[in-house]
Amino acid sequence: MTVPVTERALQVCLTCKLRKKACDKTLPTCGYCTKRNLPCRYQGPPAAEETGTEATTQIEINAILLQMVSLFGPPSGNVSTAPRRTWYQVCRIIQLADLSLQEISRRYFSNFHKWLPVVSYEIFQGTLAQYNSPSCPPPVDYSVLVLAMCLVTLQPSRLNTHLTPHSLYATMKMLFAEAQAIICASTYLLQAGLLIAAYEYANGRPEAANITMGTLARTAFAIGLANPSSWQTNEASNISLERLERLNLWWGVIILERLILCEIKDKTQRPTTECPSSKFPLPSDLQPIQASYQSVGSSSHENLPSNQDRKPCAFGHQARAVLLLDRVLAVRRLPRTDSGRTVEIRQLDEQLQNFLSERINTATAEIGHDCSPIASAVRALCLLHQDVIESPSNTVDLQSLQYSQAALGMPSKVTIGRLYCVEVRPFGSSVRCEWLHAAFALTNLGLSHLVDDDWLYQCKVQKRNAALPLGGQFNLPRLRHIRLGLVLLCNLRYNESVNRKTDARSVKMKGAALIPLAAGIPFAHGLSLHKRDGPAVVRMPIERRSAQSLQKRDSTVGVTLQNWDATYYAVNLTLGTPAQKVSLALDTGSSDLWVNTGNSTYCSIDNLCTPYGLYNASESSTVKTVGTHLNDTYADGTNLYGPYVTDKLTIGNTTIDNMQFGIAESTTSKRGIAGVGYKISTYQAEHDDKVYANLPQALVDSGAIKSAAYSIWLDSLEASTGSLLFGGVNTAKYKGDLQTLPIIPVYGKYYSLAIALTELSVATDSNSSSFTDSLPLSVSLDTGTTMTALPSDLVNKVYDALNATYDKTYDMAYIDCDTREADYNVTYSFSGATITVSMSELIIPATEPGWPDNTCVLGLVPSQPGVNLLGDTFLRSAYVVYDLENNEISLANTNFNPGDDDILEIGTGTSAVPGATPVPSAVSSATGNGLISSGTAVPTLSGVTITATATATGSTGTGSSGGSSAEATSTSSEGAAAQATSNPMNLLPGLAGIGLLLAL
Repeated sequence: MTVPVTERALQVCLTCKLRKKACDKTLPTCGYCTKRNLPCRYQGPPAAEETGTEATTQIEINAILLQMVSLFGPPSGNVSTAPRRTWYQVCRIIQLADLSLQEISRRYFSNFHKWLPVVSYEIFQGTLAQYNSPSCPPPVDYSVLVLAMCLVTLQPSRLNTHLTPHSLYATMKMLFAEAQAIICASTYLLQAGLLIAAYEYANGRPEAANITMGTLARTAFAIGLANPSSWQTNEASNISLERLERLNLWWGVIILERLILCEIKDKTQRPTTECPSSKFPLPSDLQPIQASYQSVGSSSHENLPSNQDRKPCAFGHQARAVLLLDRVLAVRRLPRTDSGRTVEIRQLDEQLQNFLSERINTATAEIGHDCSPIASAVRALCLLHQDVIESPSNTVDLQSLQYSQAALGMPSKVTIGRLYCVEVRPFGSSVRCEWLHAAFALTNLGLSHLVDDDWLYQCKVQKRNAALPLGGQFNLPRLRHIRLGLVLLCNLRYNESVNRKTDARSVKMKGAALIPLAAGIPFAHGLSLHKRDGPAVVRMPIERRSAQSLQKRDSTVGVTLQNWDATYYAVNLTLGTPAQKVSLALDTGSSDLWVNTGNSTYCSIDNLCTPYGLYNASESSTVKTVGTHLNDTYADGTNLYGPYVTDKLTIGNTTIDNMQFGIAESTTSKRGIAGVGYKISTYQAEHDDKVYANLPQALVDSGAIKSAAYSIWLDSLEASTGSLLFGGVNTAKYKGDLQTLPIIPVYGKYYSLAIALTELSVATDSNSSSFTDSLPLSVSLDTGTTMTALPSDLVNKVYDALNATYDKTYDMAYIDCDTREADYNVTYSFSGATITVSMSELIIPATEPGWPDNTCVLGLVPSQPGVNLLGDTFLRSAYVVYDLENNEISLANTNFNPGDDDILEIGTGTSAVPGATPVPSAVSSATGNGLISSGTAVPTLSGVTITATATATGSTGTGSSGGSSAEATSTSSEGAAAQATSNPMNLLPGLAGIGLLLAL
């Protein structure tokens, strides 16, 4: 007899909802889930405000995460189903993150792996190939490792507002505990646990990371890693890949545990693991071609394998640094009254300084290669002397205090001296200027936050009793900012093709190794800035100024092209009461306005920043603090850190009373930047979820202009000035039609001022060629980039058509200077709207010993993957109107010989740009600049391919007139394929604080 079911759920269970199966709603479990041993969970009806697609997506994701809590399913389930169940859910989560296994692997091994190489690429891929089929799922512990790799490579949450790093982290912790209940201990579980601990450490949770490391240390003992007798130096050259991975894994436990202990409040805590003896071999970088080993005791230059014999081992040097750090931690545990403590401090200080001198002065050409070892050594040096500086005055003598102060200044002084040497003479392949700037920022930014800001070189005796700004411990928000800046500056430089910020909404497009905006000429006075009495516009003259000279990309030495005219475009304004003049680089590729201050470590060196104007908050009576910080890194390596403030900003006769901007307390640039991009792309908006009115919007809010829109006219290569017109269009500055195109959104939102390039053509006196390779392509119109950067396959065809010769050393092309006078041109087409660039604007004069005679630089270069820019070599030939309100860009060919000004106001609403006409059927969707192609396959266990489809989150705003929205897929192997996004706040968890580069 059938028993009637009297209790049913109000809604279908989440499992049936996800799988789109019929659910009988039986309580406590439905029939479908009962038959298949699936977890069955019901959820109440959503709140009224949560209805719709977004709420459904959130419910689905919550269901996935809930199901991950148990690998066994309902009580009738069994352990044998755990591998299949786990692998399916891991693949589902990966799909929800819009990722694939291949993408996670690429991100992990090209970034995180460079800092903590504890997973062999060959073994990982081999296991994936062995088990990746519906009938043969991988083991549970391998699935846990895959999800951990997803955790540390998950980037930014804005692309998927529901699957946050925090929710994935919580799921990861629960899954890890479940897997331990099944397996207890394994290599895969240990690897996954290390990634979890690193994630916790990077997110300012050292206590949680320390607890995790305690478990991992015992796991390592359980699987037999901590057995020094099994590792002999003489067998290192013949070691198998599996043993090599285990060696690195054991070192990973040792290194990470000690780095975490540096941040623990109780300095008497001891590590769970013991450092190995001198017979224990150092780890390798686990690259496909394995390097030979050093022994722990090899610290001299003679004992280090030469670069001719093998690739330098970054992880091996990191291990050497941590061995010294371990001794420092031991010294800190000694009582201050211990007679041998001072002697040990002096010995360790000497060894640390020797190590730092060795690593800094033998810096390799590989970008960022030595950042992690240097960071760990600097951290150890600071900890070693911190007790001395913090000691009460009656417990430390003046000589010891001065000794510690001098010791802590050593890393910065060595780096600065190295920088100066680079400018004087070349160093072959031993030094890279970009890396040294990063090392400079590393040591100074970290050290300068140990005590007072002016402490680095001038720490006074009376300050030794002053309370540390960080309270003796770490202010977590500030700690996170410092970590972030240093991580992005240094360790992300391991792999240029991945580490440059390639998301169109987070990249501050400075040209990605094109022409860094890092130098210039003195601040010019006397510019007239005025607002017209008629139209509501604000006119702001632009000055064209000399910038840093061209540098080699593949050498560690900057080679100057003496007569090459690298430039940037500057605007002048005043801040504060009384007014303080500053000169800033105009940048449509970023959104924040920030200025330098005279008391920063960088600007205090020979008054480097003074010619461009400095802002002193203490001298302004109208400054107010905001409570948030700016900590950004641009694609050219420029880094800054400092607080947001509000103060009076004046442009001519136009004043904004409470303009928000950043003060760069730490920086690597001589001048600040005036970003005029979207307000949702400011650092505060991206990282603190607080949108503020940046310069274009602030002018609207003040009533100076009607709409957040502006036009730019740079004039010719020979001209020294141009014009930026907020809220208006000057019809005298262009010729032909002003045509409007839609800005390309990134997953439904607008972050970057990019449009779709649909065709590129070259006309010479003998031929005319048209190219559509890699097109349509999303390209950003960026005044902050000197050159134009497009995919290499497209650029190479232009080189051939113009008879230009590509120079790999400089990553530039040179061309006969006589071509500047030829009647050749390059035409850019945007769905029919065209901009023609003549050779006189595209070819830049340059001379340098070793270059062919009568050669110039062609202003078109291969782009970094996913970062495609129309820089100044394009923009000088175009009159551009950026309409941020309507998400449109209007273009016309520039008029190099304009008559009298004819200025028209840009109004409000749609079609607000006067005289502009929409391009019919304009392409409104294209890949490039952070747009990830949809359709990435994620393998599952049910024989069905899960396809990761980009889903718009949030409103798409107002587009331009109609037009095609066909998805364009790039075929370029170098220039158009979108890379991993790099929103700093979410990238930091993804990288788990690579190196963590803290010298605090």
